[in-house]
Amino acid sequence: MPTQTSNVHEPTICIGFDTALQILRADGMRSLEKASRVRRVPSFPPTRKELDALRDELSLAYPHTALTKPLHVIVGGERRFKPSEDYRPHQCVQKLAGGSFCVFGNRCLVAAPELAFVQMGTVLPFEQLIELGYELCGTYWRNRVDGACSYQLNPLTKASRLVSYARANSALPGARKALRALRYVVDNSASPRESKLAILLALPSRCGGYGLSGFKMNHTVQATRKAHAIASRNSFRCDLCWPAEKIDVEYQSREHHEGEDRRISDSRRANALAAMGWRVVGITNDELDSFTATDVIARSLRLKLGKGNRTSINDYTLRKAELRRRLGIPYEGSRRYVATWEETAYGRVIGQGRKARDAPHAKATSQSG
Repeated sequence: MPTQTSNVHEPTICIGFDTALQILRADGMRSLEKASRVRRVPSFPPTRKELDALRDELSLAYPHTALTKPLHVIVGGERRFKPSEDYRPHQCVQKLAGGSFCVFGNRCLVAAPELAFVQMGTVLPFEQLIELGYELCGTYWRNRVDGACSYQLNPLTKASRLVSYARANSALPGARKALRALRYVVDNSASPRESKLAILLALPSRCGGYGLSGFKMNHTVQATRKAHAIASRNSFRCDLCWPAEKIDVEYQSREHHEGEDRRISDSRRANALAAMGWRVVGITNDELDSFTATDVIARSLRLKLGKGNRTSINDYTLRKAELRRRLGIPYEGSRRYVATWEETAYGRVIGQGRKARDAPHAKATSQSG
């Protein structure tokens, strides 16, 4: 791997947008250092020779990561290079807050997670930007080439850092949209499906969500003596919970909740939490994929949280169906399709996805949430 240094005097290339996020995740923030004194992007665009050399360096540094094309390059002046299938230029002439860049090698800057998130606000739809926020602040990462997901990783950043950065750079394109999206981003999601569930619950009814924000994700609850006797555990990790109300929503994925031993463990865990006064609500893959089942579970949560179930939005059913479509969650009457945010951002399919073409078929009626 190239020698890393935070004293970059004459950087010639700056990488941003999704390319920066792929590099940051491949590195895991282990060797890349923040270039705290660098506030501006290099004024002159790099040459094709410099870009090709950088791609080779990145391939050597991260041999298990195949960066998607095109590589997104940030230039700080009026001059830009001609876009191609391999490289795409973006202009950024503003002076940025400190901590906007990390250093790769001796001549390359990589947008920090906070800057890259704001940049993605210019190309992603609102819901996919929220999903990206969960991914950056979570412990998983989806491979942009084959769609595979890696788990139990360290978060690249925190929601509070993303908010602070967007506020400090409010003049940047995408910053206002980023701040709106970050109202609904929560730290520590452990999987894409957990994130989708959280977004459905957190978004307000005008966006097709259930308006049940205020939860924490993968929150640790210490076991009492009685709970320890039941489950033989010192603590419990709650997938999505409201600690003050002692309500825990457990996403029961097929990967981690199948088999007799796991079912026994889940039962003991639920009994132990119940002994501590907690109410546990489970939701399976199939229930999340069902419009009706998700509605029933959300209605139950609203009652447990002491919130009303009525909404004045006449087309609420359509909005809920549209939100599910945008998040790639099936619903009754739709074709099964899992969208990727790269498709929307760059107008092409990466991996095995198809372009989303389903429209909500649910009848517009006023109903309880």
